[in-house]
Amino acid sequence: MKSKEQYEFTISSQGLYDSPPDMNTILQSMIKYDDFATALAELFDNSMEYGPTTVVDVSFGDDFIVVSDDGRGMDVQGIRSMLQFKRQEHEDGATGKYGYGFKAASFHMAKKTVVISRKNGIFYFGRHAPGEEWKSHVEKCEPGHSDYKYITNLWKKHHCRPSVESGTLVHMTDIRQPLDKKALKKISEHFSITYAEQAIKDKLKLCVGGKEISYTRIKGAPTEDNYVRKKYNFKGHDFYVSILMAPEKKKNSNKLFNRGIIYRNGRLIAHGQNVGVSYGNNPNYKRVQIILELDENFDEYINMQPNKTL
Repeated sequence: MKSKEQYEFTISSQGLYDSPPDMNTILQSMIKYDDFATALAELFDNSMEYGPTTVVDVSFGDDFIVVSDDGRGMDVQGIRSMLQFKRQEHEDGATGKYGYGFKAASFHMAKKTVVISRKNGIFYFGRHAPGEEWKSHVEKCEPGHSDYKYITNLWKKHHCRPSVESGTLVHMTDIRQPLDKKALKKISEHFSITYAEQAIKDKLKLCVGGKEISYTRIKGAPTEDNYVRKKYNFKGHDFYVSILMAPEKKKNSNKLFNRGIIYRNGRLIAHGQNVGVSYGNNPNYKRVQIILELDENFDEYINMQPNKTL
């Protein structure tokens, strides 16, 4: 029997899906990530969207990264959508702005990616097929399938809650750079701020390297005018504005929690921006914190980038 390191998937013709063959266009247009923290956030976003999810976990080894959740799971079509660039949505030489998140993030972190999902007790799996073109291999995996033992063993070993009937596991190997303690600390700090409001509201447990994240809330206290969460409407879409007093800067911290903070669907996407407001020379104004709460309908108006930054 082959060892885990030597194992190769059996690729059946019915499980192989084509994608646009123009690899240069795909790679040049990939979303660019500054580090593993922002790339991993893309996978965490996916886990939260495929809810109801109660826990998302990222674990590491010498040459692997695993992200798992206990969400609703995916079937063949769901995994195929994650892995495949849809040919009909792209013109020659163009790849579009969105829909690249998982593909770009996993490609940024590792050379090989396997997605295993369990939905109502049934396993499905997908991976990028080798070759010059970007292709994806997706199949249902039931007892008797040639890869069933390997898939279920990966699930039992790496999933944060292996007994659940539904959930997803992303197993990335041949990672592009080693993750040391400094990198893990940066990932934890990034997630503790980015997902604080969303995770606390939804009672979501996020873990990095086997440790649950302690959330860092960066919203300040109400001003004397108590201008908190006023609703406005722009072109038929509601959004909310709060004006708060920014929290005191923590010792040894260079984080800018004053000025502008923007949340998109509860997830922090920007902080420290001036948001077009002049603060004048009054030092008290410099501690004012303006918070915008938006949804996906405002992506174009705020010029949000595909990696969820401004």
